[in-house]
Amino acid sequence: MTRRGCRRHAGVMRLPRSALAAAVLVAGPWVQAAELSDASRREVDELLARVGKSGCEFYRGGSWYNAEKARDHLERKYRYLAVRNLLGSAEDFVVMGGTRSSMTNEPYAIRCGSAAAQPSAAWLTEELRTIRQATAKGGAVT
Repeated sequence: MTRRGCRRHAGVMRLPRSALAAAVLVAGPWVQAAELSDASRREVDELLARVGKSGCEFYRGGSWYNAEKARDHLERKYRYLAVRNLLGSAEDFVVMGGTRSSMTNEPYAIRCGSAAAQPSAAWLTEELRTIRQATAKGGAVT
C-alpha cells in the first residue's frame, strides 16, 4: 500500500524537511545538553547511597517503598537522565529525578521513622547540603 493510502499516516500532517530543520536551528540555543562534573557525580552517588541506607520509606505511584527500592528507582532515573546528558548538577538530579513522577507528575515523599512525611525534594536538598558541608570541611562523605 502506498504511503498516501496507508492508514497509519492518515490524518498526520507532515512538515517539509526545511521547516523541521528551521525549528531545530531556532530551538538549538535553548536546548543544550549538560554534562555532569565528577564532583556532581560523586554528590549524586552519595545522595543515592544515603537514600538506600536511610531506613526511610519513599512514596511514589500511590505506594510506600523501602529505602533500597527507593534507591534503585532513583538510580534508574539518574542513569536515564545522565545518559541523555540532561544533568548539569546534583540539584538538576533532585529536580528532574527525585521530586516527582515523570509519568504522572505526582510528587514523591519521604517518611523517616515516626516523623511526618515530607516532599522528597526537601529531604534530598537537605541531604545534599549535608554532603557539601562535609566535603567543604575536608571530611569523608558518609
